[in-house]
Amino acid sequence: INSNRYFFMLLPLIYLILVNTITSFVTRYTNIRILKNIIIKKQEYRQVYDNLIQLRGKSSKSVEYYSVESKYDDDDDLFDEDDELVKDMKRNDHEWMFFDVAKISVKGGDGGDGCMAMRREFRLDQGGPSGGNGGHGGSVYLVCDDTINTLAPLRRRVHHKAGDGTNGKGDSRHGRKGDDVYIPVPPGTIVRDDQGVLAGELNRPGQKLIVSRGGRGGRGNEHFKTPRMTAPAFCERGELGHERWLNVELKLVADVGFVGVPNAGKSTLLAASSNAKPKIADYPFTTIVPNLGSRHVLV
Repeated sequence: INSNRYFFMLLPLIYLILVNTITSFVTRYTNIRILKNIIIKKQEYRQVYDNLIQLRGKSSKSVEYYSVESKYDDDDDLFDEDDELVKDMKRNDHEWMFFDVAKISVKGGDGGDGCMAMRREFRLDQGGPSGGNGGHGGSVYLVCDDTINTLAPLRRRVHHKAGDGTNGKGDSRHGRKGDDVYIPVPPGTIVRDDQGVLAGELNRPGQKLIVSRGGRGGRGNEHFKTPRMTAPAFCERGELGHERWLNVELKLVADVGFVGVPNAGKSTLLAASSNAKPKIADYPFTTIVPNLGSRHVLV
């Protein structure tokens, strides 16, 4: 009877030990399987990378980044943007400096606050208000520049903010206006807001488009002086600058376009019939960016 009683007392402890052992075994087996799959995929990833290097016959800096990425589009953990291998593939490749779509954030500068001040001078009683106005905030402009042909600078720097206006001061001193920001873009740039509404288009060199206005500066108490209210004791705060996100798109306009299967000779035909100098080689997907050429035809 005593032995049976001891057995039933130890039964929960035996059950816990058994459960912990089975759980530990299953967890270790699962971790080993996951680690093995990751190692296999990493090896496949390295094999694809080496094959691309052999296929291109160039250094790793000029290997097509998208070709390796397309194999692992659904596995974000394996394709880490901070990996040194990925950085080495993307760095210093001039083809991947070509971008035709970008998204930027623009914000106009905030207006400066108005000043509430009274004139206090020797032998001048009740001098009246002397608070100056705040400066207006700077605005953000897009400027068409024909010396560039890509939106790569907009992708490297996403946020653009104009300068804030300074506050007004006493002795009728107004605040300074904030500095404007000018963003150069290539001809053929189309600008839309987040809702897809067209904000403007830049086609001519030197053309400007204001995309974010600065806030208005607040008025000082001197501005509110009237014959009936000779000593106003209040002023205004400056307005906030306009802020929004923009979708910028670069359109390439051509009269004739070549479309075909890989290795059909499109780049060769373009180089022979125009002044364009596209990359030509004996492997598919040599051209990964649009190439634009021109030719004068006498009719």
